Amino acid sequence: GTVYIPSLLSVQSRPMRIEPSKGLGTRASVKIVLQDHPSDDHQVDPYVGERPYDPMKRGTFWTKWLARNPYYQNRPIRVLHGYEGQPLSEYRVRHYFIERIQGPDATDRVTITAKDVLKLADDERAQAPRPTQVVLQDDVEEDATSFVVKPLFGTTVGAELPASGYVRVGKEVMKFTRSGSTLNVQRAQFNTEAESHDAGDSVQLCLQYEGERVQDIVYDLLVNYGNVPAGFIDKAQWDAEANVWLAGYNLSTLITEPTGVNKLLGELSEQCLFFIWWDEERQTIPWSVLRPPEDEPVSVNDFENLVAGSIGRKDEPKDRVSQVIIYYSQINPVEKLDEESNFARIRVRRDVEAEAEEQYGETRIRKIFSRWFDADNDAITLSTGTRLLNAYRDNPKFITFSLDAKDRGMLGVGHTVDFVSRFVVDDTGAPR
Repeated sequence: GTVYIPSLLSVQSRPMRIEPSKGLGTRASVKIVLQDHPSDDHQVDPYVGERPYDPMKRGTFWTKWLARNPYYQNRPIRVLHGYEGQPLSEYRVRHYFIERIQGPDATDRVTITAKDVLKLADDERAQAPRPTQVVLQDDVEEDATSFVVKPLFGTTVGAELPASGYVRVGKEVMKFTRSGSTLNVQRAQFNTEAESHDAGDSVQLCLQYEGERVQDIVYDLLVNYGNVPAGFIDKAQWDAEANVWLAGYNLSTLITEPTGVNKLLGELSEQCLFFIWWDEERQTIPWSVLRPPEDEPVSVNDFENLVAGSIGRKDEPKDRVSQVIIYYSQINPVEKLDEESNFARIRVRRDVEAEAEEQYGETRIRKIFSRWFDADNDAITLSTGTRLLNAYRDNPKFITFSLDAKDRGMLGVGHTVDFVSRFVVDDTGAPR
């Protein structure tokens, strides 16, 4: 049967924090502390009976486990939540992936830290496009229409470059078709300038999206560049949500250098006003647009659900916005993204009343530099600016609270809540 090792000391979990229009938010995580102990290696070492030594006198459970499992990072780990006397089958199961294991320390304690699967898309783990391990074989003059490249570090040209596409050499973008190790090129693409290049200069494959639906781009970045298993994504749910609320969000860009996947997803989340998160129990990555709720919100109140003394409220004036300025239709993709002069179009949405002395009496500007919106996206820049202004023209309010244990299953990350409390009232003092 199942073997239980009673070494668990504590579990501290932190759910993901969704921050609409601010990227992917804060990752869900869990910290598990265990007590190390001697181990006879039964149920661990299938050949323990054949060993010529006494396992109880060699190492401890965790020192041996770590020696035997050095590649534990990104392995799944499950945390079961329940109550004494409750059948194990009724426990709630949350799924994470191991980030690191520390210890045993001086008190023989081991700490496991795990995060949700979206950590695989963190910038230090995933880049798009990937770095290309190809360089120029010879010097290239500014009028050359073909040249030979060579691979580095034991790879091959065919493994690094497809049959056609775009490459960046220095600050020049070229369109190419490849025949073996020879690239036939059209120089000075995307408003870059033809220039001479030296032997050994890097040849970087660019990543192009042309008229792609936003959810398809996010899927590609997560699965093909972030190495997130496709089985965790309900693409049909993504499409259904985006087809209703993001119709017309067809995006184009050329990314000319390796860029963190999380950074790119953060840009898309802010500019297209959607959010994704890891559902720890269902093992899925849902997708939702910043929009009114379609279903009846879950209702919680002071008298039935909230633990006394747990409610907190704060405003965030720094997040308030009275003007949204979107720079779009990028001119040259090799220049800095936040260079205002590198965009052909600007969209400004302003709430004059919010800036008036009768209200806030100041201007609060949010600037968005979009590599994703081109000249065909005038309509959606208007939509994005308007929706951001509607959401953030007043100081965002944050509520923290603890739910009574009996209600632990009624809320989850991504749910919409109808929150009724004496802390949130209208100008007559009545709860709203």
